[in-house]
Amino acid sequence: MSTDPPVGQVQVEPEQWDAERVADTERAGEAMGRRLLTTAAQHVRTGQLVAYTQLDRPLDHPATAHQAGTLVLPEHRGHRLGMLVKAANLELLAEHAPGVRRVHTWTAGENDHMSAIDVALGVRGRSADGAWQQTGGMTSAARVRLIRSPAQRARRPPGPTRRPAPRQRARARPRPRPPCSGARPRR
Repeated sequence: MSTDPPVGQVQVEPEQWDAERVADTERAGEAMGRRLLTTAAQHVRTGQLVAYTQLDRPLDHPATAHQAGTLVLPEHRGHRLGMLVKAANLELLAEHAPGVRRVHTWTAGENDHMSAIDVALGVRGRSADGAWQQTGGMTSAARVRLIRSPAQRARRPPGPTRRPAPRQRARARPRPRPPCSGARPRR
């Protein structure tokens, strides 16, 4: 999952996951007051899990959930499995946590397929995000660059494209000077 989704120019190291690490992560989440809802798709003939999605629910915020991840193995893409697991997980969320009113999700600007799934499921864009990644070795002033996706670069902020004219400041009336005893004011 760490290297498969499109992430623009961000360089991501592959992570090693096994059943023990998954279980440890779920236990740690439970200890922090979070619940994961997971839906997976299994290939019938081979028994292999080929797609999954997760929603993370903070128990101290019962009206909120966070989309934690969705992945379809490359050889099984193009069969709408991403849409199916996400829709099934949202139904599971409605069943197990009917008080949730908002699901926060994020998708890389380059990930057109997942963005289309999100739009079809009713996701509305509310903000954009960028990623910072250090390049080169450590220096006294670390060099970083903002990595923005082509979709983010193409977006312009809403509103006029020109800056509005600066407001004119009202001229202050000159203050009356106190009577001078021959000394010059310092400037």
